[in-house]
Amino acid sequence: MNLKTLWFVVRKNLTRNLVVLSLVALAVGSGALVIIPMNGIMDGFLQSFFATTIDVSTGHVVVTPPKGSKHLDDPEKIRERISSVPEVKAASIRLQDRVFLSKGDKTEATLVTGIDPKNEGSVVILPEKISEGVYLKDDDSRAALVGKELASALDVKIGDEVGLLLANGKRASFTVKGIYSTGYQQLDKQAYVQRSDLKRLTAVGDKASEIVVKLDSLEKTDDARKKIDDLGIDAKVETWKDRIGFVEGMRNNFNIIQRFIILLALIASCITIAVLMYTNVEHRIKSIGVLKAIGSPNRGILQIFVLEGLIIGIIGVAVGETIGGLITWYLSNHPLRFTIGVSGGSANEVAVKAVFGYNLLILPAAIIIPMAFLASLYPAWRAARTNIIEAVWRA
Repeated sequence: MNLKTLWFVVRKNLTRNLVVLSLVALAVGSGALVIIPMNGIMDGFLQSFFATTIDVSTGHVVVTPPKGSKHLDDPEKIRERISSVPEVKAASIRLQDRVFLSKGDKTEATLVTGIDPKNEGSVVILPEKISEGVYLKDDDSRAALVGKELASALDVKIGDEVGLLLANGKRASFTVKGIYSTGYQQLDKQAYVQRSDLKRLTAVGDKASEIVVKLDSLEKTDDARKKIDDLGIDAKVETWKDRIGFVEGMRNNFNIIQRFIILLALIASCITIAVLMYTNVEHRIKSIGVLKAIGSPNRGILQIFVLEGLIIGIIGVAVGETIGGLITWYLSNHPLRFTIGVSGGSANEVAVKAVFGYNLLILPAAIIIPMAFLASLYPAWRAARTNIIEAVWRA
């Protein structure tokens, strides 16, 4: 059967009922329709977590004590040297300690971070995350910022006094000046105070636990790390990737879920095409008999049904990717809100924008179209093997 005749028969068969063709294409493209938004949402969730952790907690680069030491010596001098690196926009010194924070008969173990409010605010966006009260000022004394999760667990409100018990046995009272909320449970179960206050309580002298650094671009993280290393500072230099490496585990778990959902979607698409083509053969027995009666070879019949299956796969992918892409685009502009962790009867919500990229369109097309071709082979072979007498008799 020549190409012109083959295309004429296929086109007539496919356009006989456009409503049915549209529904079939939608069913076949459901795999792409599911895969694209799902990948976009999961990538968006990870990017949201990365961005929040960097912007609120780790900064781009973190300078920590060398191996075998608990603190950095002469942190102000180190901060000045780090600030000389061209890519560095700001750096903030932190002093941290594990403490017990209490109010009344409620006590919680937490990490308390001593900060210089102005410098800290230039590195991370903690001031923007204050949900109640206000951010710390440089001249505040015995004032604290408490995460939403921690505040909920202790039943703390703005203006309440909380007790701080350090590992060295020293106690102090702090007034809650602000409550912050990032939407992530781990970050919202901590507290911040003035570095000068924590320095007096810990009695460690002029030392620091870490120095967090903000760069002028996230892409320059590795270059800036190397330049800070080259300064010869007696310290360990880490990037945000090192500090939240556990997220790779989250990414791997998400990938497993993605593959499972993709597999189910592809199986559904494959079954849809196979059932469609099989039913198509059964309903077109008369047409097959006529084609054979006018001399069409088995190979020509096979080509007709394989080409139909392939075209349905292409149309299905186009429909599925268009709808899936539009859904992903919509979710990139209208974030979904996820609940992250529940503590003390309150739930944290975080807004997640779906990430749309044209690379999302490649995977569905690369898998569904070949699957459509393979799924149409058996029905096409069965059609080609149909006996002309049987076809006319059954018709």
